[in-house]
Amino acid sequence: MVKILTKPLKKAFSFPGSVLLIPMFLSAIVNSFFASTILIGDPINSLFDGSGVMTLMFMMLFVSGMQLRIKDLNSLLKEVMVLIVLRILIVVIVYMLFIYLFANQSFFGVYGFTLMIALCSTNPGLFVALVDKYGQSKSLSLFGPLSILPLPAIPLAIYSLKSSVGFDILPLIAILIPFLLGMLVGNLLPTIKEKFKGINPIILFFWGFGIGSKINLLTIFDDVRTGLILVLLYYLLIVIPLYLLERLLLKSNGVLAISSSSIAAVALIIPEMLEINNMSSDLINASINQLAFAVLLTSFITPFILSKFQKKLI
Repeated sequence: MVKILTKPLKKAFSFPGSVLLIPMFLSAIVNSFFASTILIGDPINSLFDGSGVMTLMFMMLFVSGMQLRIKDLNSLLKEVMVLIVLRILIVVIVYMLFIYLFANQSFFGVYGFTLMIALCSTNPGLFVALVDKYGQSKSLSLFGPLSILPLPAIPLAIYSLKSSVGFDILPLIAILIPFLLGMLVGNLLPTIKEKFKGINPIILFFWGFGIGSKINLLTIFDDVRTGLILVLLYYLLIVIPLYLLERLLLKSNGVLAISSSSIAAVALIIPEMLEINNMSSDLINASINQLAFAVLLTSFITPFILSKFQKKLI
């Protein structure tokens, strides 16, 4: 039995980002079909229901901060400008243009707030898995700044430009603290830094279970057409511009831009946080289903793109 499973498992884990994607998919299956059977108490629950994911994020932020040498800070800031600052600027422009053109109406079933949430989002865990695989390990420190993007704070801030919803800066500070602590330890105690080498894949593997807990496979395919349109818009409006910006401004190969272009599961909780007036629960649920479909699809499309074009990119 073990020999029969070895070959397909080896092939499955050879897929880029599989260390995160396989447990994510397994967790989605468990939470969609077997939650009452599997979720019998901690520590099983903390693995499959997502309650332990923020602890794992703290660990990943700390470890990624340890990888950053002070002398590489200037290079990191350039990458942050392209991947985060310019990305947010693109999202703001697209969202404002969408509201101007369509107001409160949809574009083929995709509403402005859903598109804005998707465009903001990135999966930092998948980013780490991909840049590590494709020889961009020096950019692993980008995990800290990139972790800001999928937080509800950024979409809420952009949404507040056209509404009365407030903006809370504390979640952003909470992300930076473990990252800065890790950077401090890594630079002051390089011997400890060496002991943490190779821990990223372990964290990512267990993090995948927490991400998958947000995906409900029973409802994710309720509106495939609209979900596909959302994914198409995501790649057209985010991936292509970021790829070109990285090539032009950083004179790099585009691996960072593509690796940072997948939607994080935390996006699924944001529609209900926007407090949209006169918005039916059916519309909110439709938005969540569209985002869930996009999370699943971009999680596999982005690694596939890199695997097919790696020779051209690297």
